[in-house]
Amino acid sequence: PAFAQLLSHLRINESTPEDIAFLHSLQENTVPRDSVKLFMTNRQVFIHNEIMLASLETEKIQIDSLDSKTDMQTQTVNITIEDPNPHNTGGLHKTITVAKNARWIVTRNVDIADGLVNGSTGTIVDYNIDPEAPLDGVIYVHFDNPKTGKEAKKYSPPNLKHAVPIKATIGKFILSKHAKVQVQRKQYPGQL
Repeated sequence: PAFAQLLSHLRINESTPEDIAFLHSLQENTVPRDSVKLFMTNRQVFIHNEIMLASLETEKIQIDSLDSKTDMQTQTVNITIEDPNPHNTGGLHKTITVAKNARWIVTRNVDIADGLVNGSTGTIVDYNIDPEAPLDGVIYVHFDNPKTGKEAKKYSPPNLKHAVPIKATIGKFILSKHAKVQVQRKQYPGQL
């Protein structure tokens, strides 16, 4: 009854001091480190991810995307992709950071039938990235859901059979709402 009454007060924007005290009594001050966290802005997500990344004692490498330099239709218009928002760039970031033991989230559908979909989460357990050709490598992710990447796991080395190999993908997208120029970006489909 107390909670229902609290909701009724909230609905009409007439919360009482007792309602506020009750809500505070439900608040926990400790959140497990590996729990999913929700943020209001991408900036808050970025700050949290940077803090978590800094806490890892493993090597961190940055991988830049490979963006088309000209439009895909005529190959004559020089292009620079400056939009930092992955929602506008096929779910692929300009730069990602990779580290063992870092949490990973898939940011674009890779193989829907195999469960490798936008929002799938896991932990990076290994990677094979050549500094000379970083986008030709593989990131091995142990996903939280054991069914994720079941088919893809068949291509993992014997010592990483529990991990899904993630390769860079190519995303095609419209660069500008006004110019309607189609471009492409090659990058690993995820972020920390």
